[in-house]
Amino acid sequence: MIELLIVIGVLGILATGLLAAVDPFEQLKKARDTNNRQAAVSLQTAFIRYYATHGQLPWDLTDLPDADCAPSLFGASRAVGSLVNVAGMKDCVTLLENDGELKSGFVAALGDVVAGSMNVNSPTVGSATVCFPVASKAIFAESNTKFTISGADRTLETTPACTDTSKASDTGEKVSDSPPSCYLCIK
Repeated sequence: MIELLIVIGVLGILATGLLAAVDPFEQLKKARDTNNRQAAVSLQTAFIRYYATHGQLPWDLTDLPDADCAPSLFGASRAVGSLVNVAGMKDCVTLLENDGELKSGFVAALGDVVAGSMNVNSPTVGSATVCFPVASKAIFAESNTKFTISGADRTLETTPACTDTSKASDTGEKVSDSPPSCYLCIK
């Protein structure tokens, strides 16, 4: 009986060590970041295909009736780094869906939280960058994860540098107030 209790105790210690090494919460964060990256890549390549077909990105077209996808979407000055939330540009995404560049219901499939945290940057005519906040350690360590978003104008910056305290938490919120959350950007 004592030997059985010792074996159960050793197995319990090994299971605890394995659970700490695997870190299931980190695995969930990594899976969420991987899904967000795939959605960002899909959206960015859809913009590029749309540009190849039409010679302009959806928000650069001058004859659009949709208010959420107008030439002024990124501001009249088209400031470098100015960002627009994907949830706020549904009409542009609908154009991509109608053109067959994205599957129908792309934004709805993303969900409000992901669409609300994913951003598009278009500092020049014909360019589109899609960014999302990073929560997992593995994705955070990548070289593309070097952008921060700050200020009321939601400016995309490479400084201040992303630090471990600036990556997003489980809920998508930044871990600390300063510096801003780190974003991975697909160009």
